[in-house]
Amino acid sequence: MENTESIEISPEYCSYNIQEQIIPFFKSHIQELNLFLQKKNNDSSKTLTIELLKQFIEEIRLPFDMRQYMNTQSDYIKKNIKLGEYNRQEKVNQWIQKYAEKHRSQAISLQCLYLEKTHKRILPEIEKLLQDYQNSKQ
Repeated sequence: MENTESIEISPEYCSYNIQEQIIPFFKSHIQELNLFLQKKNNDSSKTLTIELLKQFIEEIRLPFDMRQYMNTQSDYIKKNIKLGEYNRQEKVNQWIQKYAEKHRSQAISLQCLYLEKTHKRILPEIEKLLQDYQNSKQ
């Protein structure tokens, strides 16, 4: 039987193709982003920064694409818990209790790193989403 105590989570199991998911994620969470920015006293005259976006991602703790994230996590569990293993469901539950938060934290950190790398391209798009949202509320 495999010992779940020794399982380590590699960043390769926390990442997924997020490039296409960034703008749709912010579009679907634009209201939350707007409220977050208001709480941070970031009025519309201030420029949206990558640091504020990273803080938002860290605060809401959601993957850009939950389905892809869950598939990646499932693949990792399957790789580390043998299919025919006795008490497999118990082992899966133990893994989830012990490692799910670490897995999510690593995925969120990788998303923030990706935001950092792509900020010149995505910031204008997200600013436009915010502006459109704010205009629709007036």
